[in-house]
Amino acid sequence: MCSGARRCAYCEDSVGDEVEHIRPKDFFPENCFVWDNYLYACGNCNSPKNNKFALFCDDTGDFYEVNLNVGIEPPKGHDAMINPRNENPMNYCILDLSGTFKFVVIPNLTPNDKRKAEYTFETVLNLNEPPREFLRQAREEAYEDFKARLEKYKNEKNGNNSQTKLKKMIEGIKRKQHPTVWKEMQRHYWKEWLKAIDEELHRLFEECPEALNW
Repeated sequence: MCSGARRCAYCEDSVGDEVEHIRPKDFFPENCFVWDNYLYACGNCNSPKNNKFALFCDDTGDFYEVNLNVGIEPPKGHDAMINPRNENPMNYCILDLSGTFKFVVIPNLTPNDKRKAEYTFETVLNLNEPPREFLRQAREEAYEDFKARLEKYKNEKNGNNSQTKLKKMIEGIKRKQHPTVWKEMQRHYWKEWLKAIDEELHRLFEECPEALNW
């Protein structure tokens, strides 16, 4: 229900200390106690998200924002917001590691998936722009920290340190906030994008290929 060491599943930065209803209970009371509708989130994400939610209507396929239609029962439809409980947001976006550290919608998505990604990242969660610029900065700092941790791991491994110590370092990487940054670093390597933007990090993965599976 959360990422890292109990990080918010939306921003991955702050502590997940509130239970978020992905489908807002005010509009979908039948989902109020559905386990898969719960998510750990921070107040900075949960409060602005509040009742924001959208559907693609089953009958027409139209995009429908339920929070703009107070007092009207929502139509039947499938979610037009990414649900991190059962979807991988990385299937919809790429985190730009070349400098901006913003989430960029993947080209050539279907029109509905593109609308879903834009609605989630920009309209609801606002993960790229002010007033949440600090999140972009935090992702950039996480990139440098992950890289430094991998460098330290490489040095410790080459120094024949104990497996217990190495395992502790690996667990530290897995628990760190902004795990999407780490996963994007791995994806950039596998897609052969990494060497062009960070040859040093590419070399670290070459020397520690086991890190590509963490």
